[in-house]
Parts: sequence; C-alpha cells; structure tokens
Amino acid sequence: QFLGLAVTVNSEDEAGVPPKVHRIEASAPTGTVALSLSLDPAKHYDVTVSAAFAPPLATESITVDLPPAAQSPPPPTPPASSG
Repeated sequence: QFLGLAVTVNSEDEAGVPPKVHRIEASAPTGTVALSLSLDPAKHYDVTVSAAFAPPLATESITVDLPPAAQSPPPPTPPASSG
C-alpha cells in the first residue's frame, strides 16, 4: 500500500542548518507534487525523494542537485519569426 513521499531539501551553503524533511501523504504513486518552499536563489540545494509503502518500506532515494539560479543555464531562446 502506497503511503506517500519523503522529500528532503538541503543546502551545502547553509552550514549548521539541518536538512528539511517533508512528508507528503498521497493515495497513489503517480502525479505531481508542489511544495511551498522559500529557497534562496543564490544557494545550491539538493533534493532527495523516496516513496513509502506499508509495512514500513521505502524505495531507493533519488537526488537532484539544484545550482544557484545565477548558475543555471538560461532557457532556450525560441527562433526568431520571419515576417
């Protein structure tokens, strides 16, 4: 039985600040989740997610590294229209 997600948000730029863990209850292991978080665009973050099932079982975690916004590549520029 699917129970939900465990989402951990951490910043290597916040020395002494423990990672923030969010438990998200859900009825199915599909869909989209949006967290309301205040992140500093100048800092690096890593986000780790795993799914929880009953009895206490969890999937392997997946981690995504988020660079500071200033270091993120810009979005692609659409081709100029002629006309």
